[in-house]
Amino acid sequence: MIANYFRPKSLLAAFAVSILTAPAGAAELADLAGDWTLSELLGPTRLRETFYNPDTDTSRDGDDSLDFAAAGEILVNAYYPNEFLTETRDFNISPTGVVSGGENGTIVSFSSNRILYAGNGELTTVYSNMTGDVLLASGRDEDQQEQIVGLKRPSSFAVVDVAGAWHVISTISPRNLSKNFVDGRLVDTFFVAESSLIDGSIEINTGGGFTGLFSGTIAGTASGDITVTTAEGGIPFRINASKNLMAATPGDGDEQEYILLVKKPSSLTTSELAGTWRVSSFQIPTTLVETYLNPDSGQSRQADNSDFAQSGEFLVDLFHPAGFEVNRQHVVIDASGTITGTETGALSARPDRSVQISLGDGDGLTLHPNADKTVLIGASPDVEGESKEIIVAIKTNGTMPTNFEELVDLKTVEPTDGELIFSWNSSDNTQLEASGTLSGFSEVMEASGGDAFSVDTTGGGSMFFRVAERPKEP
Repeated sequence: MIANYFRPKSLLAAFAVSILTAPAGAAELADLAGDWTLSELLGPTRLRETFYNPDTDTSRDGDDSLDFAAAGEILVNAYYPNEFLTETRDFNISPTGVVSGGENGTIVSFSSNRILYAGNGELTTVYSNMTGDVLLASGRDEDQQEQIVGLKRPSSFAVVDVAGAWHVISTISPRNLSKNFVDGRLVDTFFVAESSLIDGSIEINTGGGFTGLFSGTIAGTASGDITVTTAEGGIPFRINASKNLMAATPGDGDEQEYILLVKKPSSLTTSELAGTWRVSSFQIPTTLVETYLNPDSGQSRQADNSDFAQSGEFLVDLFHPAGFEVNRQHVVIDASGTITGTETGALSARPDRSVQISLGDGDGLTLHPNADKTVLIGASPDVEGESKEIIVAIKTNGTMPTNFEELVDLKTVEPTDGELIFSWNSSDNTQLEASGTLSGFSEVMEASGGDAFSVDTTGGGSMFFRVAERPKEP
């Protein structure tokens, strides 16, 4: 048989996996039934370089831009293994959990506002806010990272529904690099569009006009198809059933944009944010550094990608000073604003109805809640100006877990066709481990970075599994 065993390394003694009761404010599967829109931000995880050795007539791809040309090699290409992409897709969830339309699959399980979704031959964990009309997922593999926000469509819509103060965040990024070659050698690179970050507020009146960060008008259909029109043209948006979160993913051949708006609450206190939250932050580099070498003088220099090689110089390396990152956290906020869980720090409500967060590592940021206080959004450039970050958090539980077991919430799904599925609240500092003897546990590498894993039970035998804290890098 397969035994399920869970033993955190520092917070609790060993215990068997248990199925927890639904948390306060948990949505039911029936609450998810209806039409949805998915807004996706997709990007690469690394910049790769291709090197060529003219003496041996061989080429190789480096693992990432931290690789360098070996003796006799020259830099001939640089590329992203996956493109930048934003996309909006519509889909439907049936009362029994069948997903169809722009997404196709099945909800395998739904408990504690955590969805285990099977689609395209993969298991994906998606989190729901407490009102059941916002979904959040994010992930990363070797070449690709993504953040997904899902909005349940409203049953009706009128412009007056969105009257009030809204906060806007947006990231605009180039879709790719443009490159110049001379005699097969890479001599220059540059972004095909500018990178920017927008963070500000607008006020919408009852007629649909708005002012603030920018000005324009809002119009919409009864089903919640919204058009936001500014001096630069119209942008199609979608809105959630509670009518307090909007999303759009406009773009063209050179650039792509990811926009989120939350309707501000009428008032805000720190204690109203108490509960368990799921956090996703998506970091994108905004600068590219080029290294030039003059082989005659032996001198090298670095410049940003707006520069060009000078006479006698060759482009020999390029890299992003900051990396591509997706960070996933599962945090707990108490009534005083203390943050624990997979991140530590403090949170406080501000008079302007924003949220100030101070993290344990000394970093601080400002997030903005929606009207029902189950979603937080924010945008942040790093202090060096080398990257930008989009942060989305949703409240999944109105009560707070009292121990690591409840926080991680490891569950099992009954075997189907011999496959036993594990599901847990993953984060950057947890990992699934396995052992055949209750000693010598090691990480299940197939589950690394994930929050679901299936085991074939048809061969019999026994195995022990646990979710534990990931050892810190030295």
